Amino acid sequence: MQLTFPDNHFDFVVAASLLNVVTTPLTALTEMCRVSRNGGVVSVLVPNLAFTDGEAKRYLESEKLSGISRAAFIMWHRLGKKMDINLVRTYFGTCGMTNITTNILLGGMAVSITGVVSKKIQ
Repeated sequence: MQLTFPDNHFDFVVAASLLNVVTTPLTALTEMCRVSRNGGVVSVLVPNLAFTDGEAKRYLESEKLSGISRAAFIMWHRLGKKMDINLVRTYFGTCGMTNITTNILLGGMAVSITGVVSKKIQ
């Protein structure tokens, strides 16, 4: 929750399946914005709260996943703490990000949310 990088250090910050496992996702996202430059991009990947067991079954059948890919998909669906995508988008707005985009992945099981860091120059 306290990255060891200075303010405005990175052009791009990414976190895959991080916000869904920390106790204060807004704090983590705020810290990601702090280390991003003005105009930098922050992108996260989270499991989707709205994704159902039925959708998981249909996706597995349609994609013909096997081996480790199938096992990883099932484990992430069953065990991963899922997040409300609208809440995550709200967090992005709370952090002052603009141009927030949402991309649905893995048949709806995962969502990537990306925003542009917009820091007011004083």
